[in-house]
Amino acid sequence: MTVHLDFVNDEIHIHGTPLQNDNDYMHPATQAARIKCLMDCACYIRAFLVLGDLPELRNIAHMMPGLALRSLPFPRITPPSGPASWAALPADLVFTGVVTGYRAELLGKLQRMLTVHYPSAFLSRKARDQFSKTGRLVLNLPQRPDWRWLSLMRIIAALRCGRATVSLGTNDASQIAACCLQLDITQPGWELRLRDLISQPGEIFRKMLAQYHAMAEAFAATHPFPVDFFEYWAITEL
Repeated sequence: MTVHLDFVNDEIHIHGTPLQNDNDYMHPATQAARIKCLMDCACYIRAFLVLGDLPELRNIAHMMPGLALRSLPFPRITPPSGPASWAALPADLVFTGVVTGYRAELLGKLQRMLTVHYPSAFLSRKARDQFSKTGRLVLNLPQRPDWRWLSLMRIIAALRCGRATVSLGTNDASQIAACCLQLDITQPGWELRLRDLISQPGEIFRKMLAQYHAMAEAFAATHPFPVDFFEYWAITEL
């Protein structure tokens, strides 16, 4: 499960707001259709697996009784070799998410002072990885001003490509925050801080990778791989 789906005060919330909330990230009809399909499949689902601690899936057992929630530990990342020259890369920042209205606003602001590249269409995993390697840092931008979470998989994908991630306007305290630089864009001086980070991409990447592995090891110590669940699943599938 990668969607932020919660059950709050007997009401379904998706992406942090009540179902059918109008937005430019996911149309309300798409939200409802996705959840309906999930409900239709409920009798075939034994549990939800989440990577690390996101999404939280608050009170999901009340929404879909009888289903377990299990965490997968964070994967080990083998760092690739860095570019021959960081200075020769064509972009200061790269972004690969869906461009919502709020994200377009942030990207426009950044492009007035830095070189920021983002694709005009969806990319395959391999194409996205190649695109990420054209920048010094990877951008994480919230879908809207009140979006609460970092994109856990974007940050991990960037680290696999040898890039650290900087996030603008987020204040997430989940596990992945240990290896992502979050800047408060309501505070003066954030632009200078961003320029400083861009000036030392190699050092920032090595620091974030080390913090990622420290976080992953600590998380795995308390949330080991759910071997018991898969063994039980294997028995019941015989």
